[in-house]
Amino acid sequence: MRRSKYSFCKMLQLVKDILKENPILTSKKIGRPKSYDDVFIISLWLFQTLHKFSYREILEYVSLEGYSVPALSTYHYRVQKLPKEVLQELIEKVGEIFFRRDGKRWKGLVVDGTGFGYREKYVLGWLRGTAAKEVASHVRAVLLVGIDEKKRIIPLSCEVDFAYASEVEMLRRLLSRVDKLFRLPFIGDKGFDAVDILERVRGLGCELAIKMKETWRVGIKHPLRKESKVGWERWGKEMRYLIEGVFGNIKLKLGSKFALIREDLALKRALAVFALYALNLIFFQFVILPFFKIIDKNLSNFLMKIY
Repeated sequence: MRRSKYSFCKMLQLVKDILKENPILTSKKIGRPKSYDDVFIISLWLFQTLHKFSYREILEYVSLEGYSVPALSTYHYRVQKLPKEVLQELIEKVGEIFFRRDGKRWKGLVVDGTGFGYREKYVLGWLRGTAAKEVASHVRAVLLVGIDEKKRIIPLSCEVDFAYASEVEMLRRLLSRVDKLFRLPFIGDKGFDAVDILERVRGLGCELAIKMKETWRVGIKHPLRKESKVGWERWGKEMRYLIEGVFGNIKLKLGSKFALIREDLALKRALAVFALYALNLIFFQFVILPFFKIIDKNLSNFLMKIY
């Protein structure tokens, strides 16, 4: 995910092509038409996240490229009012492109959660012991990814929520937006071993491979949980670690803490970093690789003529 290979023009064109059929953006609304459409605001937000610009810096940078930009207060207000469902659909559209292309050859699906910090640390309201415990303000994210035959990671969907939100409930909301999946192993940690989640995953057509909570006192009784335990032993240990590479790559390039104060903007910034990871896959797969294939073909023809 190199920042140097993305211009704002390329970012704007990618977002426009992917979200051209979004009902939220294309629906006609009563009132004065917007001077700057939502696709332009989303592209500004993604480009700002990629380069870690401030609100002033991103507007100055894009204006120097010849674009007409909104006022600072207008841009901040538009980002604040931007529906997070649009950013979620941006991730899901990219995943759908890869899933329809070669999803039948994928090795499996993995789900896991992570967190991103923002603002400053604060002292917990309840105090235990002799020292006050400080906790960083953070938002949570649950990501569903697919793993292809080359072990590349393709984001399929993402759900974000406030600090200390239940990752199980976040996964329920995420799966409610998924229509159908191929018969692939669905891998996850033992925090996602709720029976209704197992039933939903089975209803989507996946093999169960979620790790189960089990002790020497309390065994596994439900048949779906027993099946999922067998699936974890077969597929989970082999592919569970791969999703950590996505989190590590994103936090290494874009940071694990956002320079933001508002919690709602931190949620949208978390979705933006996963959207950038997805757009990077699209750009590499359909722009960079075909370009190098043309170069290789021309180079080989040139060498054949020489020798």
